[in-house]
Order: sequence, then structure tokens, then C-alpha cells
Amino acid sequence: MIAGGVALACSLSLAGVATYTGAGLLETRREARALHDMVDGYATDQQLAQDAALWRDYQRQEAQTLGFAVASGTMMVVGAVLLGVGGRRHAWA
Repeated sequence: MIAGGVALACSLSLAGVATYTGAGLLETRREARALHDMVDGYATDQQLAQDAALWRDYQRQEAQTLGFAVASGTMMVVGAVLLGVGGRRHAWA
């Protein structure tokens, strides 16, 4: 039962990290949108470079956010199963 509780606590912390990285992802998206709204006609070389940097940052954060979210969900399921199995064994003892 202890392992299940620890797994659930870890899943909550991973969910918090996923939320934090997701907020950074959203901020990068907003910056990219603001940059695109500033461009009138053709973009300058500086704007193109900034857009490329934002796109790379977005892709990096997207992978991190997805990884943390999947890990959090997996840990939550594992924790629930461990608590269920531990509870049944504890009831039989």
C-alpha cells in the first residue's frame, strides 16, 4: 500500500511539472502569434530568425510536456493498481 501511495504522489508531482511546462508552451505560442501579427507583408531576416527560434522552443517544450503528462498518467494507473492490490492483501491478512 505504501508503494501505491508513493506512486500516486509521484503522479501528482509529474502532473504539476506537466502543467508548468504546458504553461511555458502556451507562452511560446502566444509570443509566436504576436510575432506573426506584427509582420506586415514580408518578414525581415530578424523576424524569420526569431520565428525559427520560437518554433524550435515550441517543439522542445511540446515533447517535454507530452512526456511528463504520459508519465503522470501511467504513474497514476500504477499507483491505483498497487493500492487496490495492497488493500485486498491487507484485508485478507
